[in-house]
Amino acid sequence: MSSIDIGIGIPSTELRRGGSGAYDSIPNIVAAYGMRRLRGDHSGSLLRLRRGSDNVELDFGFTSNGNLDTSAIATWLGGGSGFIMNWYDQSGNGRHSTQTTVAAQPLYVASGQNGKPIIRFDGVDDYLNHGLSVAGGVLSSSFSVVKRNAGTPTFQIIMYANQPLLIARESATAFWGTHFGAEVPSSVSLDGVWKVISSVVRAPNDIDLVTNGIVENKTNGSGYTTPGNQLIGASSGAQFAAIDLAELIVCQGALSSVNRQAAEAAANSYWGIY
Repeated sequence: MSSIDIGIGIPSTELRRGGSGAYDSIPNIVAAYGMRRLRGDHSGSLLRLRRGSDNVELDFGFTSNGNLDTSAIATWLGGGSGFIMNWYDQSGNGRHSTQTTVAAQPLYVASGQNGKPIIRFDGVDDYLNHGLSVAGGVLSSSFSVVKRNAGTPTFQIIMYANQPLLIARESATAFWGTHFGAEVPSSVSLDGVWKVISSVVRAPNDIDLVTNGIVENKTNGSGYTTPGNQLIGASSGAQFAAIDLAELIVCQGALSSVNRQAAEAAANSYWGIY
């Protein structure tokens, strides 16, 4: 089935319905961003690029095997650079991550982890706005992300969201996994290695942080309560991450160990992290 890009009237990448997605078995997904199809019922585009040479914009979808249509992107870019305008939410909730400011758009990288495409945030001014916001109260949540550090800013923010969803960031000595400030020691420090990182939050003082399938259980939550901006790759202040991202899912509620491990396996089997 062909889709016409409404924004500029150019035929977009071929989109296909049906088939299975990597995270179809994971419950309560409220946002899903990826450089491949993550949910079998997602039939839309995966991302929208701006071509650096002339600032033309175009949506791109996936091929019959669920991979991002990198061939179509390469033809369209013609050897130039592409920048992320929209990273579409595949959960069905419409929480798309967007950036309309040209200077702040992260870079599309055709060959990142395991020869597959990723998104690169420069650590200077790149970030995306997402649509996750839950008002007040202590609600459980979970996430899984495929990422690596591509530089060494003081804080490497993966995702910042209004309480009680996620803030995930790394410094040289610790990893904070949620808005509640749980810390994990430097085994997940700024080493530039690709990782699958998960967090399961049952309450402010009951948090599992997991790196490449290994649970690093810390419960010293600090109970942050002030809502912040809803961003990927930055915080509400002047803190920008130099990171590469491949995919990110957010779930409402604490995933069971079985479901958390299934999400990690779905990521690792495709990206070949560990």
